[in-house]
Amino acid sequence: MKSFPRSLFAPLFLLLCTPGLLMAGAAEESQFVNTHGDAWIEAAWAKICELARSFWEWFSNWIHEMLFTDLGLSEASPRSLIILLIVLAVMLASGAWAASIAQMRRHPALPFFALGFFSFFIGPACLLYNLNIKGEDERKAQFAEAAAKKREEEKARAERELAQAKERGKIEAPAVSAEGIVWDQNYFASIQRKEDGTPNGPWAVAYNGIEVTVTEIVEVLPEFLQVRLINLEGMTMVSRIPYSKIEKWDARA
Repeated sequence: MKSFPRSLFAPLFLLLCTPGLLMAGAAEESQFVNTHGDAWIEAAWAKICELARSFWEWFSNWIHEMLFTDLGLSEASPRSLIILLIVLAVMLASGAWAASIAQMRRHPALPFFALGFFSFFIGPACLLYNLNIKGEDERKAQFAEAAAKKREEEKARAERELAQAKERGKIEAPAVSAEGIVWDQNYFASIQRKEDGTPNGPWAVAYNGIEVTVTEIVEVLPEFLQVRLINLEGMTMVSRIPYSKIEKWDARA
């Protein structure tokens, strides 16, 4: 195999040694700092700088011996080195992508970096579609519980209002359509859902002098409906419609 020119490795080795050289230079310059400080502080700092230089010299020699003596890097072909660098870059990019997906979904990055590093983009692609946001199921359960609690409170409040209205004798009779249909709780309970159990609708509805489109009957209560509707501005909202205020309730095609 053709020998790989050692001169081409000079920039690589210089790149590896640059941090050590900078540390050594900073250590030498630091000997002239704090000349007016306590002697024991200067001695301790000088010892630390000496240990740092010694460590870096040992580390750089070890790296050089491992790359050029043990692994025979100087004898490797340029094509092999280029392929090796490309593969390493792909592995690093895959690991970084997996780690970023994990962090965005509130998971620790390091284990997923290792997964992506050795899976060549297959692992990150799977994580992108299958990794759930950490704690999201618990939050959804909490939101569902809070919504159910709110509905129960709303129902209890409506029942209290109905009881108070009965005591005062102020219950308004439900409206009646031109065909004789009584728009009361029983009627709307019968049309709330289709035969397969899915929500029924939509309807063209008029009440209190306004016309809206009711897309769903959310709940049928004794004195009013709770519905999801589209108002005159085209906005979807949840609202109440008292039975006594209904002027029109027609199925919309």
